[in-house]
Amino acid sequence: MSFPKQSEIEVPILLEIQAAGGELRPNPTLFQELAKYFPQLTEEDLKATNRTGINTWENKVHWSRLSLVHKGEMDK
Repeated sequence: MSFPKQSEIEVPILLEIQAAGGELRPNPTLFQELAKYFPQLTEEDLKATNRTGINTWENKVHWSRLSLVHKGEMDK
C-alpha cells in the first residue's frame, strides 16, 4: 500500500471543492475523484480497511479534510 501523505491529499480536496462550486461534502464520488490524483493507488488500496473495519482511503481523506478545517483553509 502506497497511500499519499495527508498533506498531499489536501490540495486535491481544495481543487475538487472549487470544481464543485465551493461546497462539497465527503461522498463516494469525491473519494473516487480524489483517487485519480494518485495513480499509484490500486483497487486493492481503495478497498483496504483498517483493523476496525473503516476504509483506509476514505479515512485518510476525512483526516486531510479535517486538517484543512483546522488550518482555516475551509469551513467545516
